[in-house]
Amino acid sequence: MAKVSILMPIFQAEKYLAETLDTVFAQTFGDWEVIVMDGGSKDATVEILKKYAISDPRVRFWSEPDEGPYHAIHKALEKAQGEFVCVLCASDGWLDKDWLKSCVETMESDPEVSLVWGVPMQINEEGKELGPNYMFARFLPENKSGWRWAKLINSAFSRIDILHPIKSVRNILRLWKPANLKAAASFVKNSKPLHKREWFNYWLETGVLFPDNAMFMDRKMFMDCLPPYHMGTKEPGDWMSFYYNFNARGYLSYCFPRIISFARVNSGSISEKFLEYNRKSREDYLVKISALKTKLVEEPMQFRDRAGNKIG
Repeated sequence: MAKVSILMPIFQAEKYLAETLDTVFAQTFGDWEVIVMDGGSKDATVEILKKYAISDPRVRFWSEPDEGPYHAIHKALEKAQGEFVCVLCASDGWLDKDWLKSCVETMESDPEVSLVWGVPMQINEEGKELGPNYMFARFLPENKSGWRWAKLINSAFSRIDILHPIKSVRNILRLWKPANLKAAASFVKNSKPLHKREWFNYWLETGVLFPDNAMFMDRKMFMDCLPPYHMGTKEPGDWMSFYYNFNARGYLSYCFPRIISFARVNSGSISEKFLEYNRKSREDYLVKISALKTKLVEEPMQFRDRAGNKIG
């Protein structure tokens, strides 16, 4: 039984799959299993998987039609044997060779920690580095804020569609919500890494998410907080509810202030295909955080370790 289960939802992944798997094999910690759920690819994806699975039994894969990556993650989670899990997409990978080792050591030394995360580096389709994700770069030592202002402004302008002016105005106005402004202001300020209750306070004020391609989690916690997949919906997944559940239920995190992974910014991504779905999820997410803040005025926050025990 492996210590760490790496869940990989993929489809038509021949272009980057080998590169991604190689970053797993490069890890200094070797007690892992890779569970690949392929959605029935017609390209060379399955042949690549066969090659890796034959050479190393730690790689297991299934190729069958599914309803998208969120459905595939749930199927992979059912097969996971590890005490800890992480999700790795076929176009992403790990840059820090000690990532899994550091995560396991942190979890085993501190039972209060249920999730470990680090900073992802964004790259383009050709592999050129575009810079660390601006939402998390503030936690890197000696990181300059100038380029983060540029990234933030670029993100705002990306919401403008000259062919749909009314829609563009609505998108810009949504940026001016208090939670969005607090989050934006936090991105350009350097900060020491935030752990446990410090992160909870930061999340409560900003609603900032964990970077999904640089997370390492307790499997039981993940199963507790991850919303179920409803067959037939073909939705990209209610990740906002996972992030809310993790924090609102009192689980605690630990941050490594270093570059952990790369996230490929490519065309046709899930976030592009489901912009409206993600926008609605984001709005519901912020409403729930606002309600929690109101509740905490009268009730103390109850934190818990990854076994579910109350810790204050």
